[in-house]
Formats: sequence, C-alpha cells, structure tokens
Amino acid sequence: MTVLDQLHVRAEPAAVTQARHWVRERAAEAGLPLELARDLQLLTSEMVTAAVRSGDGPITVTVTVDDFAIRVDVADRHGDVTDQLEERGLDLVVDGIDVVHAVSAEWDWRPTADGGKTVWALLIRDL
Repeated sequence: MTVLDQLHVRAEPAAVTQARHWVRERAAEAGLPLELARDLQLLTSEMVTAAVRSGDGPITVTVTVDDFAIRVDVADRHGDVTDQLEERGLDLVVDGIDVVHAVSAEWDWRPTADGGKTVWALLIRDL
C-alpha cells in the first residue's frame, strides 16, 4: 500500500471535524467513489473521536491506498483499546467500535513503540 497522506492534530474535539474534512479531500484526490469516500469519513470520524476521548497527546491520521483497498490508521499516545473501555465508559467506546466493525472489511489495533496505539480499518475498493 502507498501512503496517500498524513494529518497531525491535537487531541481536542475540533480534531474530529478537521480529520473528517481532510479525509474527504484525500478521497476526492484518490478518485474514490462517493459511497467509499463516505465510509472512509465515517471510519475516520469514529476512530479520531475515540482518540480524542483518550486525551493523551497528538493524533496522527494516515491514509494508504492500493488498487484493491484503502486503509485509515489513527495513532494516539493512549496505551490500548481495552483501557478506553474501562476509563471512558463502555457504551461510548463500544458504540464507536461497533460502527468501525460494521463499516470496515477488517480492523484491529496494535501498540506503538512510544507506549501508544494505532487503530486501523480497511475498506475494499470495488473493482
């Protein structure tokens, strides 16, 4: 996959809108169909919202593409997804995870070297 672009934002509520607009522009530049672009915006919005709720340090959004898929990664400095379930309220985080699970073809998370995490979600392009 090729990195299309990266966005760096602060962990504050305005980051959600900023990321959503940014990813819409990236989707247009990549020539994604409208439905796929909307799904990408929804995933980005949910994942950045979760990162903002963790409230720890900067957030990085990365979009990568190839002929078959588009992927969005959201990295923050909060340790892991299960910590968010305990700290931020199960219902709010689970609702966001349910949306990511329902919309994406695949998603997961991994710890990062700086003690944070990256949550990623994959959308399949129609051929």
